Amino acid sequence: MKLKLKEVITKEFIKSIYPLEYEELYEDIIKGYTPSFVKTFDIKTDTKTRSVSVENEKDKKIEKILYTALKPFSSCVSDNNYAFIENRSIFDAIYKTSLLTKKYNVYLKTDIKNFFNSIDHRILTKMLLKYLDEDFVKVLMLFFKNRFIKNNEYNFHDTGIHQGSVISPFLSNFYITPFDRFLEKRCEYVRFADDIIIFTQNPDKLLKDIKRFLNVLKLELNSEKTYITSKSFVFLNIRFKKDSFSLENEKFNFLLSKVAHIKKNDVENVLNSIKAYYLKVLNKKQLNILKESLIKSFAKNDMVMEIDFLNISKKDILKQKEIIKLQKLEKEVDKILNKQLNIFSKEELNSVIFIHSSGIRLGISKNSVTLKKKGKLIKKFPLNSVKKIIIAAKGISISSNLIYHATNRGISIDFIFNNTPYAEIVTLNPKTHHMLIKQISILNTSKHLQLAKAFVSGKVKNQINYLKYLSKYHKFLKEDIKKFSKNIKNVKSIEELRGYEGEVANIYWSAIAKVLDFEIPGRVTKGATDVFNSTLNYAYAILYSRVQNALIKAGLNIYVSYLHSFQDNKPTLVYDLIEEFRAFAVDRVVVSMFNRNEKIEVIAGELTKSSKKLVLDNIIEKLASFTTYKKEKVKIENIILKQAYLLRKAIEENVKYKPFIGRYWCILWLVTI
Repeated sequence: MKLKLKEVITKEFIKSIYPLEYEELYEDIIKGYTPSFVKTFDIKTDTKTRSVSVENEKDKKIEKILYTALKPFSSCVSDNNYAFIENRSIFDAIYKTSLLTKKYNVYLKTDIKNFFNSIDHRILTKMLLKYLDEDFVKVLMLFFKNRFIKNNEYNFHDTGIHQGSVISPFLSNFYITPFDRFLEKRCEYVRFADDIIIFTQNPDKLLKDIKRFLNVLKLELNSEKTYITSKSFVFLNIRFKKDSFSLENEKFNFLLSKVAHIKKNDVENVLNSIKAYYLKVLNKKQLNILKESLIKSFAKNDMVMEIDFLNISKKDILKQKEIIKLQKLEKEVDKILNKQLNIFSKEELNSVIFIHSSGIRLGISKNSVTLKKKGKLIKKFPLNSVKKIIIAAKGISISSNLIYHATNRGISIDFIFNNTPYAEIVTLNPKTHHMLIKQISILNTSKHLQLAKAFVSGKVKNQINYLKYLSKYHKFLKEDIKKFSKNIKNVKSIEELRGYEGEVANIYWSAIAKVLDFEIPGRVTKGATDVFNSTLNYAYAILYSRVQNALIKAGLNIYVSYLHSFQDNKPTLVYDLIEEFRAFAVDRVVVSMFNRNEKIEVIAGELTKSSKKLVLDNIIEKLASFTTYKKEKVKIENIILKQAYLLRKAIEENVKYKPFIGRYWCILWLVTI
């Protein structure tokens, strides 16, 4: 038997809801009522943007009367539906999902695409006419078919119900109830509006049946949010695992951001939302992080109060205020000292003599290094301020007197041609012979593989960390980062390790190419003619000379290597150690130079002299900068030397070699390879 409007909506019924204005409301409903236009606008939530409708007060009252009259139908909805039902909440849905997750091993997570806006008016009307008389359905139609105004435009619609209206929750549940009945016969599931998690032993077949059934209702699944998994899944912003659940990271980070920027007039709302919702879904680790964030934020904004439900005392906040004062003082002091560091960095730049023109003669006169051309003095540098001489051209002559003083003072003289270091003048180290025997003795042993793994591990971790740093500004890189999945611990041989390194290199350089505003022809090591690879190769050559110098100072034989194959007259150990420094000391610098649109040019397949000088200055500045190393601030160039000595110690004393992992600001990810 159908529910009749005039039998249900009586004066007495309306009076029980609105005792002061029941007569007017009764007349409006029975004699015919035309609702006002609905105003619709977009609001941005923490995860997406959605449209919300606003109705006038009288429309809301009439809808509430209709909604109350239709309550008997609400009691007939599925027990698996937890949205818009009295005495059911999102927490009931979460706890039910948690119980079912323990029971099953395979999960089908899905979402009805654009659910509220896809509800077909004609189908909804036919469904309503099965249970309500025409008068009742007509009044409901006036509300769900009502025109709406958005961006000052008048809109008609044959699909969709107004989100935010009083009657919409009932209509959405009513429309989807046949789908609930369909699922109840086939599986266990939890539904909250358009968000669904299904537990079944045969998810593939059920998924096909679901798509066919929803097609009858002119609904479809959101393919981007539909997947079958036997691992963890996200439902209602909660990450569910077999034996636990916690707030999803994106939602949790949103909460932390809200806490970090809390204003005094918003404290009550934020704390109430934490108490009412977040406390019930945070795991222990998240709860501790939230408490720390609240204490810091309250201390920063000078809000000293007790937060009993989180066990936060005034003493906790006052203690944090003292820490903030100390940090502020340290920051001011660091700022002053950093000015001094900038002066030091400029001095470092001036400590390198870079020769890129032929016909130059280098000599020494009165404790100064002199540069002459055709007998005429071009420039001179105080000997005690020079740390390195780089010769990047042919036709250069050097006096033996300069070589003598340079080697005595530890000044290395490097020779580079076509982006490749080919010689270096350094002081002789009598311990090299002893180390040569040690280095050879561990070839083809487990130590050999451990060292090779360490070089590759350091390289890959630094590449991942650099991409994560870049992903702060280029969100699309997160998909590339996920591709770094293989664990290096499972690699069993040097050949397999080299293959792994090659796979990772392809992922890495493909990601770097996406960051640049121009196309690069892949990674070209030898014979590069494009500007990016030419710059990169030249920068690596500068780093190469520093690594070689460090290895020689450490007394290691540079021709015995562990990752790279031996090559006649090639210092392959340099190729090994340089790997862990490439991304941190060179790639980041070169990519930044291109993103800053610095003028770098290639003519006839070679960098111009001015471009070489520009690259040299940037790399030397980087090598002279400081970073965290074993809890201390250490110059990068000195870290290279320290790593060379650590490598020597690992070979000599049979201890584990740990590669250098550079630190980047704002990296919160954990790296495991």
